Amino acid sequence: VLQRPEIDLLALSSAAYARFFQEQRLVPEDLEEVRARYRRIFDGYPLRARFEPGPLRLGPGVELYGVERESVSYAPRFTFSVDYAFVSDKRMLDRSSRSVVFSSPGQWCQVKGFFEGGRTGLRVAGDAPGGGRVEVRALDNRGVFEGPLDEEISVLFELPEPGKYFFYLRLEPGSRIERVTVGRDDS
Repeated sequence: VLQRPEIDLLALSSAAYARFFQEQRLVPEDLEEVRARYRRIFDGYPLRARFEPGPLRLGPGVELYGVERESVSYAPRFTFSVDYAFVSDKRMLDRSSRSVVFSSPGQWCQVKGFFEGGRTGLRVAGDAPGGGRVEVRALDNRGVFEGPLDEEISVLFELPEPGKYFFYLRLEPGSRIERVTVGRDDS
């Protein structure tokens, strides 16, 4: 389940796992598998951040682990439907027309996937009467590209290497996205 492409981070609360690692406590045999699963996460996934309780932060400790893929298939091209979109405001999703509708300034839509490196194009199917911008970020949150979409609601940019990339579309109110296609530009 953790290897699904939409999962990038795993958040663990010490309140959930600490009881399996207390020395003075015996863990029943049937729960040993749960402890082993936590050990595989602790030993096999990179720790990205740790948030400890303190005077200004109550509650348990929380740890964020990066979910690394055992095997990845890099797409030369992929078309994202609205089902793949993550939006800044759930009201942007218009299920009846199967589109993302921008109605307020500052809204954004994100799609993500594993892509080959090299010259890459992004094209939006829909309407963007006021124009828009795209921002591309790598899995480590490094900025890869930021720029305007042209009149055809598309843009070309360079992906430095094969990897997982996040594409943020910021369009003007009145815009609508039906699909987003990202892929290698062979022109």
